[in-house]
Amino acid sequence: ALAIGRDTYASTISFTDEMKARKKRDAIIVTDPYHCYRAMTMANDQGIISTCSPATTGPSSIKNAGYRYLIRETGAYLAYITLGRHGIHISDRNQ
Repeated sequence: ALAIGRDTYASTISFTDEMKARKKRDAIIVTDPYHCYRAMTMANDQGIISTCSPATTGPSSIKNAGYRYLIRETGAYLAYITLGRHGIHISDRNQ
């Protein structure tokens, strides 16, 4: 794991830069189920072919996550595709 990145975007830039330096193009992202689509979209935008393996246990698994988390991730995805792709990044880090 890379120790760089305070939010999804910063972490994605960190791991995709490392993958490019190692000449790797494909990644399996392991994260919360509702977070998968945004994480994959960010990696794909950086030129990495990604797929997701959603975590099946933990506080944000589908069994344990509530509607608030689904709504949060939906909003974060929409913010990324409407603003983030144009260089305006809103941190998704919990305060």
